[in-house]
Order: sequence, then C-alpha cells, then structure tokens
Amino acid sequence: MTDLFLAIEGGGSNTRVLLMDARENILTLERGGPSSPLYIDVDEFRVMLTGLLAKVQHHIEAQPNPVLQAIGLAGPLDRTLLYEILAEIFPDVPVHLSSEGEIALALYQLEAGVSVVAGTGSSCRARNETGAWCSGGGFGPQFGDEGSAYWIGKTAISKLARPDGNSFYENPLARAFRRCYHADNLWDLLKLRDRNGHLPVHKVAQFTPYVLEAAREGDPLALDTLADAGRALARLVLDTTRRCNFTTQPIPLAPSGGVFHCGDFVLEPMKQTLRAGKITFKHYPPVTDPCWGLMAWLLKQYGHRATQCQAHHGVSGQS
Repeated sequence: MTDLFLAIEGGGSNTRVLLMDARENILTLERGGPSSPLYIDVDEFRVMLTGLLAKVQHHIEAQPNPVLQAIGLAGPLDRTLLYEILAEIFPDVPVHLSSEGEIALALYQLEAGVSVVAGTGSSCRARNETGAWCSGGGFGPQFGDEGSAYWIGKTAISKLARPDGNSFYENPLARAFRRCYHADNLWDLLKLRDRNGHLPVHKVAQFTPYVLEAAREGDPLALDTLADAGRALARLVLDTTRRCNFTTQPIPLAPSGGVFHCGDFVLEPMKQTLRAGKITFKHYPPVTDPCWGLMAWLLKQYGHRATQCQAHHGVSGQS
C-alpha cells in the first residue's frame, strides 16, 4: 500500500497542487491560476482545478496500491466550491484546512513564531509559547494588503502616472511597465478593466516581478517601492507580535509568499524596521512556495515528521 497526501494551496494569483507519498517523494506539482473567491470566475475555476486534479489522478493511479490518505488546504480559496469539486473526484478522503501562517512555521518544524505572508495580498499570524494565535492584516486590497504584490504593483504604477497618462519617463520602470502590459502608455492599462470597471487584482500584482527587474537596474522608483513594501510588512509583524505576548526572544520569523522573491530589496528594509521596533527575531529563509509548508503541516497531522519538504522548497523556491 502506498500512502499519498495532497496539498492544495491557493491565492489571488496562483494555485499549487502538490502530491507526495509518506516518504516525501514528489509525485507531481501542478500549477494554475487564481483561486481566491474575490477574483475567480466560478466556471473557469472549476475547469482549471478539475484539470489539475485529473493530472494528480493520473499520478495516483501509477502508484502500487495507492491510498490517498488526506487532502490539505491553505490560502484564500473558494472553500464551498473546492469542497464540492473534491467530493466529486475524491469522495471520502478527509480534508484538512490550515492557515497560511501555520504552514510557513510547519516547514521549519516551529511550534511558536511569526509568519508574515506577502503574496497577492498580505497578512500575519503569530503563535506564542502557550499556543495562542494572533492575526494581523488580511483586509484585502481596498482597506489593506500593504506590502503585497498587489500593493507593490499599484504603488509602482501610481508613481509612473502623469496627468495625461502618456508622458512616461524613459526609465527602467517605465520600460518594465510596457513589457508587462504590452502597453504604449498608461491609458492602455484601462483595456484590462473588468465589467465593473476595475482592473483585476491579479493583473496589478503581476507587475511586481517587473518592478523587481527595474530595481535590479537601479531604478529609484522601483527601489523605493520595494523598500516601502518591506517597511510596511515589518510594521504588520510588529503589531501582530506585540499583541501575542511572547515570553522569550528571539522570536522565530518565517516570511512566506511570492513577494519574497524580491529578496533583500524587501527583506533588508523589513529587518531594519524590525530592529527599530526593539523586538529580537530569528530570521528564517522566506517560504516563497508555500505549498511545501502545507505538505509538512499535513504530514504532521498524520504522525509523519517532514524532513525533506524544506529541501524540496529550497530547490523549487529558486525558480
């Protein structure tokens, strides 16, 4: 019998579906588009996820005497729709729900600590030595998400904007904007508006890797935007940590989410702001592919100590 585990981790821009066996052998890692209920079309999401799970089924059937023991979920997902789809494809398989903060800590086998999440949106979760949880952020693009990929994209585009919407400076950030949106000017961006007249959040968030490119070229607007994101995330960490009543320091801190592909452009300003907050943290490497943390968390629920997920993430997180 081959015991298998399935992790489904989603968000405003991406969905990751990871299948492993109990020995942490990777059977498949499938990727798709957004899964947040704020941004998806229900019918399109059903087609996308069903397609990803069909690939998973193929890999399950290729195993000797396969038994799918459990499914783990994390991230902003349309849970009602997801449970319905899973019940159709994998009836009677237990489904377990985790938070984004929990899975980042699980990757490093941490019982207590803080995880700041910066993907399409941003949030923070802290768990103290007694097991009490505190949350911060997570208010969405209208009222929060400072430091997220959406916030970085929105802020960078705003810095490029001019009164007539056409007069770009010839700088790396402006060139990055043109490449990202195949646009000649800012007005072209309006063609991407949805039927409600808004630019989809994931379309704004997709600009963040291009902002990173411009920062690497030394563009001051891009550098300032990423530094501001790091400082905003640090303030979120400090607020959440102060409310969680930790008794010992340094406090483990595990950043999680795609924004941390920006590396020191975000991390160094974040660390500087944290030091000014007079709380000592032990910094763990960012979990840029959170599905590995979810798998470590899921395996733990079934009595398995995940020893390889961290190494797997170290490889996939570089891509």
